[in-house]
Amino acid sequence: MKREDHKKLLIGWGNELRGDDAAGRLTARHVALWHTPDIEVMDIHQLTPELSYWIANSAHVIFVDAYPSLEPSTLRLSPILPGSDTSVSSLHHVTPSFLVTMAHALYGQCPPALQIGIPALRMDICAEVSSFAQASVIEALDVIREAWALDTCRVSDDKNRR
Repeated sequence: MKREDHKKLLIGWGNELRGDDAAGRLTARHVALWHTPDIEVMDIHQLTPELSYWIANSAHVIFVDAYPSLEPSTLRLSPILPGSDTSVSSLHHVTPSFLVTMAHALYGQCPPALQIGIPALRMDICAEVSSFAQASVIEALDVIREAWALDTCRVSDDKNRR
């Protein structure tokens, strides 16, 4: 399979029992509903080293997760480059940059990658996502569409969305 034949990969992760921490998974479920054949969606609880195989065999990768915020804030958009994270203190806390670095080291391939952080106001034990986080998920979907419409994992220079 030629590299340009590979699918785009979206990895959304988080804990559905911790309120807004589920925002990454909620985003992944929305993207899965697009039923786009060239997009692979992973809706997972946490990042694991095994994901590096899927990353290496993708055309583009977008990671989506929540980040704790004490007040309403903006999406955080961060390009991820191999080599930016070469250590892992525990395999229970794997980062997107570690996975991209691992994909490059193990498989010699590393697609363009972007991390989208969704602000989370509530991360207490509950199964409900706040209305603010839900609105941020919709905003993240626009960023994903923009990045993939440009056939890249880069978005406009306006990193402070909203």
